[in-house]
Amino acid sequence: MTSQPEGPPRSLATLVAKVTALNEIADELAGEFEPSAALESILARCIQLMACDAGSVSSVDEAAGTYRKVADIGVQCQSGQVFPLDEGMTGEVVRRRTAVWFDRYDDVKGGHLDAADRDGLGATIGVPLEWRGRVIGACVLFSRDPHRRFGHDDAQLLGMFARHGAVALANATMHAAIEEHTRHKAATAERQRVLAELEDLLAQAFQEAVHEIDVAEERKPADADGELGSVRAAVQAAFAGITAKVHELAFVAEDQRDLDTLLRSELATLEDIRSLRTELVVSGEPVALEPAVLRDIMRVLREVLDNIVRHASARSVRVLLAYEYSVLRVVVQDDGRGFVTGPSEIPAGPGQARIVSCARELGGDVAFESEPNWGTTVRLRFPQRHRPSEHAPRVPVVVAAPRRITTAGIARLITWEEPSLAVVAECRTVEDLLRKMHRSAPAVTMIAHDDPDLLVDWVRRATDACPDGAIVAVCPRRDYDLLSEVVLVGATGCVLDTADGSTAASVVLAASKGRPIVPTFDPIERGPGHADLTSREREVRHLVERGLANKAIADELVISVKTVEKHVGAILRKAGLKTRNELMARGRAAAR
Repeated sequence: MTSQPEGPPRSLATLVAKVTALNEIADELAGEFEPSAALESILARCIQLMACDAGSVSSVDEAAGTYRKVADIGVQCQSGQVFPLDEGMTGEVVRRRTAVWFDRYDDVKGGHLDAADRDGLGATIGVPLEWRGRVIGACVLFSRDPHRRFGHDDAQLLGMFARHGAVALANATMHAAIEEHTRHKAATAERQRVLAELEDLLAQAFQEAVHEIDVAEERKPADADGELGSVRAAVQAAFAGITAKVHELAFVAEDQRDLDTLLRSELATLEDIRSLRTELVVSGEPVALEPAVLRDIMRVLREVLDNIVRHASARSVRVLLAYEYSVLRVVVQDDGRGFVTGPSEIPAGPGQARIVSCARELGGDVAFESEPNWGTTVRLRFPQRHRPSEHAPRVPVVVAAPRRITTAGIARLITWEEPSLAVVAECRTVEDLLRKMHRSAPAVTMIAHDDPDLLVDWVRRATDACPDGAIVAVCPRRDYDLLSEVVLVGATGCVLDTADGSTAASVVLAASKGRPIVPTFDPIERGPGHADLTSREREVRHLVERGLANKAIADELVISVKTVEKHVGAILRKAGLKTRNELMARGRAAAR
């Protein structure tokens, strides 16, 4: 590399021309709809105003150690090809992270120009394209004038052009990433539409088949009762199995990617579109997750990442994905502005509330640790489940409740905990429930309703519509009269609305086998002076009764020790007790 003594001052007219060119480039960049076209336009003006004959622009991926030629004018630079970062003019620019120039192109290590272009080239100069502190590309110019020499003034001027080139290259990268997301979203939507049409066609075929059986029953000879009954049962079983498969297909990602791959793709998109530095660390042995569970976990993680992008003003994000025995842990750290968590377990703000809501639908836990100007750490814990065997029989289940969030939450909770359960339909009206029970012939129907009278009515009508199927009612805790009433009108089993996923799935599975399960009530909960505990307080209470210290409870529930102390104090106050020992003693007495 050589540098020449400073030449004579440029004329005022030349400087004005270059400033005017810069302004024109800025105007073009602001109005250009197609980012790649803006990049080529900037390169052409660079060549013209630097009095050069050819040039190229490359995008750089330092993490992969490669660069890709994305635009070239005047030479065949193998546009679109990918090369290692230890070769060519671009590799030299990235290595030095500043402007670089040579008197002869032959001095460039590992140059990629073919012989025809190489013979006619003399001096060359290149500058890095930087975006938010990262080198995302390089702009390289070539001169065919054998007497041309580049110097510091040329490097400074080309650097001014490079700023606009960096914006154009960043826009082109973001444009490509957004297009890819749009295509994937459109393909997913089309797939869901086709599957919905398929389900409607199947339902129509099932109704026609049942109608034909009904007609045959009216004309049947006396000895055909058993045969037609067998045909009807076979049709119902086939329809239930096919419908379950259609619902399962609706959740399956197009390319069958695992959680690690999906998360890497999501972080790569953040790097491309938002220019965030990202890192993913994976520990433990990865397991295959149920497609629906995989989708819902990614929904939670996308909510976390979106919250960082929208509100944190972070420059980097680090994600830890830990596969442990029966537990999947995810830790997301950013270096953003942070916030005050306050005394509440759930920080204020709609973003944090949505994260907590989404995670708890999966039976998971969330903890936030944040300090203003020191970033935020979000700790998530999900019960880990393996994907069931393709040949394992699955129990068809219909879930009914007036609100979609309730049906979706119940469906995800029980299928996460027990993969052998398949939710084949979710209903929000009793009419829809009866119609889908007729279509799907579920082994179990799970019903929840805030209105006790309507809950009893739905259970009664569902029992009349499908006397061979089992009904599981979701009842409010401490409403013993309602529990007795739903059992009297036909419920096979009952589960409390405070039950965890394991309990709910066990009740549904038992009901499918004809074994009724009705919850028993904790004597502590019914004791005088003991107010209702929250679900988290119940978890803490059980761990205290087992003799765990506050630090061990915090580690188990992925919350802070101060939060544990707050819950223990609330439990003792509601129970009318003074010490942890009294609580442990009462727990042992209840167990006996």
